[in-house]
Parts: sequence; structure tokens; C-alpha cells
Amino acid sequence: MKTIPWYKRIPILIPMILLLVTLIPTIAFGIRDRQVSRQTRIQDAQRETLERLRETALLLQNTMQEVEACAGELSSLDSFLDLTEQYGAGSGSGLRSQITLQLGQSAWPCSSISTLYLIREGADTILTSQPDQKQLAVSGEEGRQLLAFYEEETQGQATWTVFPGTGLDGQEIVYWRPLYTSEGNLLGALACRMDAGHFAGAVSSLWGESGWVSAITTYPGRALSCTAPGEVQGGSLAHSAIFSQAYQEQENTGTYFTEDGEWLVAHYNSLENGWKLLCAVPSGQVFEGAGSWGYLLVLILSGTASVLLGCLLLFRLVIRPLQRLQVKMERMEQGQLETLDRYGTENEIGVILRAYDHMIVRLRKLINDVYVQQLLRKQAQLSALQSQMDEHFLYNTLNTIYCQASQEQAPTSAAMILLLSRYFRLNLSSGQEKIPLPEILELIQSYLKIQQMRYGQSLECRLETFPEMERYVSLKYLYQPIIENAIVHGFEKKLGSHLLEISFGREGERLRFVVKDDGVGMSPEQCREVTAEMNSFDRIHGKGYALRNIQEQIRLTYGPAYGIQIESAVGEGTTVTLEVPLETRQEEERRLQ
Repeated sequence: MKTIPWYKRIPILIPMILLLVTLIPTIAFGIRDRQVSRQTRIQDAQRETLERLRETALLLQNTMQEVEACAGELSSLDSFLDLTEQYGAGSGSGLRSQITLQLGQSAWPCSSISTLYLIREGADTILTSQPDQKQLAVSGEEGRQLLAFYEEETQGQATWTVFPGTGLDGQEIVYWRPLYTSEGNLLGALACRMDAGHFAGAVSSLWGESGWVSAITTYPGRALSCTAPGEVQGGSLAHSAIFSQAYQEQENTGTYFTEDGEWLVAHYNSLENGWKLLCAVPSGQVFEGAGSWGYLLVLILSGTASVLLGCLLLFRLVIRPLQRLQVKMERMEQGQLETLDRYGTENEIGVILRAYDHMIVRLRKLINDVYVQQLLRKQAQLSALQSQMDEHFLYNTLNTIYCQASQEQAPTSAAMILLLSRYFRLNLSSGQEKIPLPEILELIQSYLKIQQMRYGQSLECRLETFPEMERYVSLKYLYQPIIENAIVHGFEKKLGSHLLEISFGREGERLRFVVKDDGVGMSPEQCREVTAEMNSFDRIHGKGYALRNIQEQIRLTYGPAYGIQIESAVGEGTTVTLEVPLETRQEEERRLQ
């Protein structure tokens, strides 16, 4: 037996295929999972950062509205404006105490304000709301800064500014409110310094994460507050490497990654107070734990281990048993019929191995049966030759008896002997087992004439044939015994007239021979008993022996697909149907060759 080329490569090919089938989806899944995880983290970080910016903007807005309301209320008081106007005209030091008192009374209820300042151009001092420092000299550092911001940046407008101080990141937020007389003349301005602690509480959500860079600027980029002073260039963040893109965006809110991919930046324009809020999150924090390569490596290692374990099981449960089967099949080709005797587990491979052992046992039995059949066939051939000699002797003897009966003037006996002699002459058929159907029909007609001479007018026979019947041949011993059974078992125990219907019919490629009598019939139990004995094929003589002999001939010659069927009813008669394949003389000769 030639070795199947791919069979020997199974232990290598299957592990490679399984490894590829496992690793490729695993790697693809890992990469896809990492991408999805990173995208999810980006979306979550963008959403969280923008929410913090909006929250901070809302808190700052509330704080600024509180400061603006306090300054607006104070700047609208006529009494305060009158005192300020008189103080500016140099009407006495008593006015200063009244003004500082009103500043303190206005600042105290507003928790967002640490100090209120009253600034006038050309004044030597700046009045405050602080009880321990009611005025500042403009020649001092703090006074000079306040006066400079007033002169350079307020320009008579309500605005927010930032200047160095002691607050968050060394800077403090200041709101400026101009003061006008009833005639519309500028008296000066109120400077409201925001409380550093209150400001820190408002921006704590934005400033709270370690490693983040957060900032509050004006729309153009002037820094009001920033956690990374190194990013502020010339007081502005517009040219910062991290935040420069935020000032080029047209939308009021959005996110982006810096060109180096190190920062996720979110920006938000607070329309209420005119500030831009910025926050930069390190990429490492965004993608922390998102689809790490270690997880993918674990998947690959576990997949590889699973494949190796599966290959080991495959070798033990499939490949090794098949190799044993191959060795046995190679020995079978050499004539050694050896069984495996071991099947392994109860799976499909075990079923195949068990089927192989069953096949070997069957082959051994078939070989023995063929040997016995060859011996029986030789014995049958000898018996057939002896039978032909006996039939020739009987035929010659019947002719002698016929001549003697004619001399003794016994015409009926002579006619019956002559018919019987003709029957045997036809039955010899030159030693052939299969003869043309017309000759079989002539045999049946000879036998029926003998029976009609016995029964006389009480036996009526009807015989039907089909066209082109002469083209076909069949076994010669199948048909007469069925007719004999119908007469002997059907008519002898029933008095009166009898009808026997015999037909040769063609159905497709089958010959259908039917014998129907109106004899005594059989009960269903008797019919089942005769059918069972007919199909038993034992060598015991008894009921149904003739039918059993016919059934055995059909089985040996044509196979189990053909045979005899019996239908009967008590008092109504019996119908016997025989089916064999239609076979021409040429087909029979080719088969014998």
C-alpha cells in the first residue's frame, strides 16, 4: 500500500494550521481591542475634560456675577458717589473714614471679594476696605501697581484683570468698575480683588489632577492664571506649544492631540465672562491600562499552549490510531488478515477501528464460505451430470412404456405417458439451466395437459403472456413447482370445478410470474408460517420445501432483491407472485464469459 503523502505530514501540518488559525484571530482581536479601548479612553477623557471646563466656567461665572453685583450696587449708591466726589475735591479727612467704612460694609457680605479699592487719578492714596490698612500710598509697590492697571488697562471700562499678588500661582484676579458722577464725569474706579481661596475653590475641578496643565486666559491669549508658568510667553499662551492650536480653532469648545502626541488638549470659551479655559492631559494618563500589549501577549501564549495541548491530544487520539490502522492495512495487502484488538476511546476513530476489525472477521468468514461454496459447486456439477443421466434413462424408459401401452390399446395412459415423456425431453434442454421463456411456457403447457387429463372438465386454466417474450431466458425449475403447489394444495381438498390463472408479465426490467387459484386458501397464520419456512433456507424437509428450493435458487442466482410473495385467504384461494430480472440470451452468455 502506497503511503499517502500528506498523512505523514499531519503531525506537523495540523499544529501549524491550528497555530495560525489561533494566532491570527488572537492578534487581530488584540489589536482591534487595543484600538477600541484607546478610542474609548480618548472619548471618555474628552468628555470628562470638557465637563470639567464647563463646570469651572459655571463656577467662575457665578463668582464673577457675585463680585460684579457687589461692585455695581456700590457704584450706583448716590451717597457713595457724593462722598467720593467730595473726597476728590479735598473736602476733609472725615470723608475718608466714611468711604472706607462703606467699602468695608459692601465687601464684608460678599465672600468672593477679599478687598475693595477706591482709586482716583491724581490722588496720593488709594482707599481700601481692610480695617488694618485703610489706605495705600500710590508711591508704594501695591499702590503703584493698582494705579498703573487703572491707568493703562481699564480706560473707563468694566473689566477683569490679573496682577501679581499672594493668590493662586502668585497671581490675583481683579474686577474694575468705573465710577461716574450724575453728569457723567469719571470720578475714578472700584477695584474688587477676588478672594484667593474662593477662586481656588472655583477652579479646583480644573486644577486638581496631578500632571495636568490648566490655564485661564482671555480670548486673544493673555494669561490670567496658569499652572505651568513656563508655557506663558510674554504674558500670553497664544504661542505655547501645547495651547497654540486652541486659539486657531473657530469652535467655542473642542479637543485635539498635540503634534507630538504627548498631550490631549481641551478648550472652552466661556461666553458669559469672555475667558478661555484650557486643560492639557498627558497621553500616558489617557491611555493608562487601555489595551496593553501585555494582555495581547497573554492571549498569544495561552493560545499557543492550547494549540500544543490540542495537538498532543490529536496525536494520541487520532494520528497514532490511524498509523496503526495503516500498518494493518499494508499487511492485509500482503495477505495477513490481522485485527487491531484495541480501539482507544469511544469516538469516531474508535468506530472506524472497530469497523476495520469487523471487516477483517467478515473477510475471514467470506473466504471460508467461498472455499466451501467452491467445493459444493463441484459436487453440484457432478450431481447435475448424474441427474442428466437419470433423466435420459427415465426419458427412454417412458418411450418404451408408451409403445407397450399403445400395443395393449390403453390410449389414455399412452397419451399421458407421451406428454410426460415430452415434458422430460423439454426439461433436459441440452443440460442448460436457463432456457427461453417460450420453452418454459411449453413445459408448463405440457404439465397442465397432464393435469387436465386427470381432472377433466372440472379444471379450467387461463394462460397470459407478454409481447417479445421469446427474447428472454430464465431458470427452468422456478415455475412448474409453483403451479404444482396450487393444484395439489389448492384443489385436491376442495371438490367441484377449479380455475387456475397463470400470467407472464413485464414490469420495467422485471419478469412478474403470477399463479392464482380459487382453492382452499390459507389463514394469515398459515401464510406467515409458510413464508417464514420459505425464507429460512435450511435443509429440513417439511412445509414449503418446493417454495424454499425456488427461493434459494433465486437468491443464489439473482440476489436478495428478488423472490416470492404469497397472498391467501381461507376459502378464496391463494396468489403466488414470483419476480426475477428480465435477462436476454446475449446477457446470459456475456455473464458466463
